[in-house]
Amino acid sequence: MFNVRDEGALPGLAMLVQAPADGKLDEELIAERARALAAADLPVAATMGVSDLRALVERVLFRKLVRELPEEDCSMPWFECHVPPGGSTILKSSETSTSSNTLELKLFGSGVGAGRKVSITVSSAAAPRTTCATFLLDFRVKPRIYNVRGVESVELEVIECRGKSIVSHEHCPFCGVSPDTVDRFGFRFGEHLDLRKDKVSTKLKLQLAVEDSLSIDAGLKLASFPVELKLGAKVARGSTFEVESEFPPGALYRAYARVGGGPVQTEMWAVERGR
Repeated sequence: MFNVRDEGALPGLAMLVQAPADGKLDEELIAERARALAAADLPVAATMGVSDLRALVERVLFRKLVRELPEEDCSMPWFECHVPPGGSTILKSSETSTSSNTLELKLFGSGVGAGRKVSITVSSAAAPRTTCATFLLDFRVKPRIYNVRGVESVELEVIECRGKSIVSHEHCPFCGVSPDTVDRFGFRFGEHLDLRKDKVSTKLKLQLAVEDSLSIDAGLKLASFPVELKLGAKVARGSTFEVESEFPPGALYRAYARVGGGPVQTEMWAVERGR
């Protein structure tokens, strides 16, 4: 259903914040490098927790490489397809969308090393899914350890996007749960569909719009580094998909979704059974 293509490297902090050839640092040079970072629109807040670009420029200019760690393979969940319990879901490119059906992501790791640009295209509608599934992008990454004024920090370079993976979940931790168990701070509820007094299944068609500048964040654990790192993606070009779900009768279905920067997702379904 999804075709993934690696569109090439994106410059990270080291390329955008280079020390001058004469080694002289002044306020004008630091301000110029900060403007370059702002123009590049790197996800420094998401992956580094930093919002002060001038302080970030100084940190990069004064850091020293300590060691390089081995390359590793990792995956980042970018999309979750949720299915009403006992029903089915089909995802396809929107027939009413006037924009391209290609989604473009700009991906960077902790410390904002060199990243990758990845395009994701919906080729055709797949068979209906009867269980929830997570779609992942598979990457090759390389960590580097730096010393910044006596404190070590890690920079993660995304070397290449190697493909995609799909994991089906026989028991989704989000769908089929009681609405009373949903965390109201971490999730938001949408509209419900009440079929408790019906005896016929119902199909709904919904639009899933992936907006430009949407952020996707994921934690990452590597064998060579004890602390959890991050992979972050920003949507460079959005797209719209059509979601068609079938709901069995005899239950009330409450749509809900995450609040924050998790994977793109179709709505999760909390359930109340008929009385």
